Amino acid sequence: MSGNRQSQNSSPPAQTEDLDLIPLIRSLELANLELDRVHRWQKEFIANTSHEFRTPLNAILSFLRLVMDGLCDSPEEARQFLHSAYDSARGLLDLINEHLDHAEIEAGKLDLQLTEVNVAAVFEQVEKSSRRQADQKKVRLTFRAPRTRVLVRADAANLSQVLLNLVANAIQSTTQGEVRVQARSWRDQGHVRFQVRSLGWSPEKQGNLFHKVDPTIPLADRRNGEANAALAECKILVECMGGQIWLSTPCRGQGASVYFTLPLVTPQPLYWRRTADRERGLDIQGPPTGPLILLVEDEPKVLDKLARILQKHGYRTAYAVTADDGLEGAQRLEPDLITLDLGLPMRPLGALQSGLDLYEALQRDPHLAGIPAILVTGHDPALTRTTQTLPPILSKPFRAQQLLDLMADQLRGVNLLSAQG
Repeated sequence: MSGNRQSQNSSPPAQTEDLDLIPLIRSLELANLELDRVHRWQKEFIANTSHEFRTPLNAILSFLRLVMDGLCDSPEEARQFLHSAYDSARGLLDLINEHLDHAEIEAGKLDLQLTEVNVAAVFEQVEKSSRRQADQKKVRLTFRAPRTRVLVRADAANLSQVLLNLVANAIQSTTQGEVRVQARSWRDQGHVRFQVRSLGWSPEKQGNLFHKVDPTIPLADRRNGEANAALAECKILVECMGGQIWLSTPCRGQGASVYFTLPLVTPQPLYWRRTADRERGLDIQGPPTGPLILLVEDEPKVLDKLARILQKHGYRTAYAVTADDGLEGAQRLEPDLITLDLGLPMRPLGALQSGLDLYEALQRDPHLAGIPAILVTGHDPALTRTTQTLPPILSKPFRAQQLLDLMADQLRGVNLLSAQG
């Protein structure tokens, strides 16, 4: 009997151990499914890219073999074959570079050269490049640049690429009517808002307009507007340059507009590329005591306004310009509250692309998740189209009392929770 009791008493722990293993087994099954999917993607990717590479390589070898075997009727024909081989080699190099660019964009590892870019000059360049496609489809193409000289902080080549991708997709999706491109300076919000409007962006297609595309799709198909890969890259490029991009649909039958913003160049920009400049921002300014506020903002006038208001009312301030610097500043200073701009420049080789990325990173860190945050932004339309949980929003332009009231509410809530704890 005692043996039976021992057997009965020992069985529950074994059953418990089996139950404990169920989540682990399920995790392993999911991991195996993911590995299988990645393996299939890898095979399809290799098959597609090898086909894309094989075509120009065969052309190069064929032309060179004709010359080497002396099968040319004249020196002029030999030169033509060599030129054809050279063109195929350049095409192959472009194909490889395009694959590498796609990989860098997807990984967010772009080395952007942010400079002052003239919007009107970019419009002129993009219009020339897009005019032929519009004429072939008999679509009216209209560009409206700002009447005065407007400069944005951007990578000139990538800004042109964003507009080219949007315009090409808009033209391809439009069977009749007009594709309109315009830009407007919003100085009180510190950015320039671009708009590309197309009647061809139907509601059925709009949901997937910026979705990433399966990397196994050949590049020739990715260039097709239906694949939307170029538009997915537009989103990454705009956010890496410190802007936001979103889709707006007026009503059924009127198409849609893609809007994106980029920072407006100011006479006295904030410097942040050098370590010394970033360290200077994290020096605490203001009264000797008082709540410490970390301001993550790239617009000098807005930053100056925030700092002046807060310091005048007893707050200490420090600032960071990029999202990665904001995260490092929060880890180092442990501020009482953080203000976040939505559109921020991306630090070279940085991991965070926007104020929302920074907010999510703060929430994931157990030591920083309790720090209250306020989103200070002029990108309200983009925020209405996000499903992310957002902190309280202070819209630019704002009044001093709006800032102080919202900040007091957030700090009061933290103090209340601390007292209850």
